[in-house]
Amino acid sequence: MKAQHTPGPWEAQTNRSPLTITHELPHLPQAKGGHRQFREIAEVYVSDKGDGAPEDFANAALIAAAPELLESLKEALEVMGTWDDAEPGWAATARAAIAKAGGGL
Repeated sequence: MKAQHTPGPWEAQTNRSPLTITHELPHLPQAKGGHRQFREIAEVYVSDKGDGAPEDFANAALIAAAPELLESLKEALEVMGTWDDAEPGWAATARAAIAKAGGGL
């Protein structure tokens, strides 16, 4: 059975520690005070290199972009798969990345 990830879009909440990747749950009523409700996807802890190390924010942004990156990579493989040339090396790497994400074609 193919695992299903939480659909995108995901958002990096970088105004708190740990940095939090969330997905808004628009089908749920707003919480008390009119706040939107979210599902927490992941947390990125600030490294010991100092509060707000650039790679911590970059890691959070990369995780938040994961659903869109996965879908784009799948679409690229589908389009490129229509070419008559032999499959280039990048395609094998792309297929491995998709499999690693549990999003097989």
